[in-house]
Amino acid sequence: MDRVEWIDMAKGYGILCVILGHISFHSLSVWIYSFHIPLFFFLSGYLFNENRPFIPFLRNKIKTLLIPYAFFSFLYICFDKQLVISLYSLKTICADFVLQQRCTPLWFITCLFVANILFYFLLKFFHSICYQFLISLFVSIFIFARWHDKDYSMFWNADISIFVILFMLIAKYVKKYNLLNFVTKTNKYLFLLSFFFLNIGIGGINYIMSGEMIDLFNNTLGFLPLAYLEIVFGIFVVIIISTLKKAILIQYIGRNSLVFFALHLLVYDFVRFLYSQLGFFQSSLSTSLLLIRDLFSLSLILVFLYPLNELILHSRLRFLIGR
Repeated sequence: MDRVEWIDMAKGYGILCVILGHISFHSLSVWIYSFHIPLFFFLSGYLFNENRPFIPFLRNKIKTLLIPYAFFSFLYICFDKQLVISLYSLKTICADFVLQQRCTPLWFITCLFVANILFYFLLKFFHSICYQFLISLFVSIFIFARWHDKDYSMFWNADISIFVILFMLIAKYVKKYNLLNFVTKTNKYLFLLSFFFLNIGIGGINYIMSGEMIDLFNNTLGFLPLAYLEIVFGIFVVIIISTLKKAILIQYIGRNSLVFFALHLLVYDFVRFLYSQLGFFQSSLSTSLLLIRDLFSLSLILVFLYPLNELILHSRLRFLIGR
């Protein structure tokens, strides 16, 4: 499949948002969480091809998602100090990765795998757009109802997979009816500003009404109708930005998004270790210094991950990252 430039750009921006969301502890992360994970499912839905036979489709998902998941899990078991401290034995740690219920950033990979399988069967068995949206909406509301128990999670994070199918479906019909072209060809800057302020405004109302921010990992959405709108407008903000100007670095990150997504926290642990040894950013920091620290940490993470990705990508081990 030929690569679509704006999708690589959107993935790249999405990865930067994921990293900043994990290393930031101020208002920036609240905004990022309003869309960053659903964005990847939207992009997956946009590229989705349900016309392939199921076995080749499944084989492809095993190659591109489950084999990398096994490889990254091995790296976390070996190098994640916090994981080793928090769990009791190697057997327990391995079981946690097998069950994969919100364990490390790798939860996203199994979640994406399950979402793709469910989405495939939804499109195969229900051809009516009305049935597709009604079923997606119904199961999404069902999962939301279960999320009131904040400890609720399913095997391989299937609860999130079920919830995000709606955004995959929206993406499918955005592509089918060429709605993105309408947005970008009409007045993209007007749409960009409108969607941004709608995302911020609806997010603020949602937080005031519910006292919750959107965080799929921790099962919080706030008021569901507002959460849907907040997420969709946030996704379109990133997509429109992705069509504005090509950036080689962002595209590279997008093309290799799985490695950057999976391993950034391991690298960030090393970055924090360097800070502690060198005495950097150890005292209480102002908001501006926090932002400087976060951007500097982001830069270091990218600097460390680039050669690691290149080393694997140009070796016989590239199959370990789904290539």
